[in-house]
Amino acid sequence: MESRRRSYQLYSSSPYERNQIFVKNFEKLEEDPADFAPAPLEEDASVLPQDVGCSLGCVGPNVVVRSLPEGVQFVDARSEGIPITTFSTSETEDKMLYLNEAMRNALQRLRVEVGSSPKVPIIRLTASPGGKVFTHRRTEIVVGRASTAVFMDRLSDPSRPFAQPSLLSDVMDVVLERDAQLTFVTLSASSRDRVIHDAKFTLEDGAKLTYVSWYSNSSYVRCRTHVFLKGEGSSVDLYWGGYPKVASRYDFFAAVEHLARSTRGHALQRGLVKGRSRLLLKGMMTIRETAVNSDSHLSQHALLLTRESFANAIPGLEIQTNELKAKHAASISQPDEDQLFYLMSRGLTREEALMNVSLGYLSPLSANIPEGAAREALEEEMLKALQD
Repeated sequence: MESRRRSYQLYSSSPYERNQIFVKNFEKLEEDPADFAPAPLEEDASVLPQDVGCSLGCVGPNVVVRSLPEGVQFVDARSEGIPITTFSTSETEDKMLYLNEAMRNALQRLRVEVGSSPKVPIIRLTASPGGKVFTHRRTEIVVGRASTAVFMDRLSDPSRPFAQPSLLSDVMDVVLERDAQLTFVTLSASSRDRVIHDAKFTLEDGAKLTYVSWYSNSSYVRCRTHVFLKGEGSSVDLYWGGYPKVASRYDFFAAVEHLARSTRGHALQRGLVKGRSRLLLKGMMTIRETAVNSDSHLSQHALLLTRESFANAIPGLEIQTNELKAKHAASISQPDEDQLFYLMSRGLTREEALMNVSLGYLSPLSANIPEGAAREALEEEMLKALQD
């Protein structure tokens, strides 16, 4: 309890941004987190959408194990009696990490065994139960040496409509051991949840990560992704896409830190903005002195679909060695009227033309998913978001 109290004090006293480059650009959660009550601890699996298959079904802090692929181990800490708070915070952590530590009610651990290659994706489906409730969860994933896996993290509205908003905060700590390969796909299409994601990936020698995330429908998204290229020859491809609509607030930050020789980091952020919504794209690529012969690239782009929409792209590079490749690019634009006119001259309405342009704009997100089922799921979610 003392640790939780200290964490909440740090949350209350910490700024939303610590890095001076981004300190004037952040999106604050409109509701006070104290207004959300803990999600109930009794299971209610009927809340899970029935039209989405999954390996693990989560209703708030509760877990239903349906069908885990061979070679994958799962532990629900709460049901096993493992302490939910598993790490001590320091005063250099993120504000929302303090909140998660102070109010956490779920801890889940997944491990892909050494040398395993599950034939189907590991799919976790989460839906919040009724009421104005919170779920503060920590997820720990280890991909064993020389293993290959696909993990899909899906957030969806429950099967029954609930009027009140909910809050989901997930702190993810993912380790890729030597020569491991992981495709990690986040699909967040819930309209009820205010979503807070803090993800940390640590890659050892020769490990390869492809991380693709998509957020739509939610009125508030705050996503922080940190990748540490700790091992020689490790590489990461980050692809983030979002579609804030009406009066939504999306705040995304990606950081890649090169720590070892011959590492490669690529981060692409793409967002559509509609209505009186705001989108912040922030990134930082850091190359340390030990990371000679590294290759780093950050690209940020936003497409404003209406006049009242707002977006800001803030790329950053921090370089501490001379033997490297590093570059960044950023743009904020509106749909090309010539493209729209061409499509409309072929019989499409303006709305149909705009949807086709938007799909083409987002296509790099799905094109870079090597696994077919995950790629199709993302394409389906993007199409739904554009049609709503």
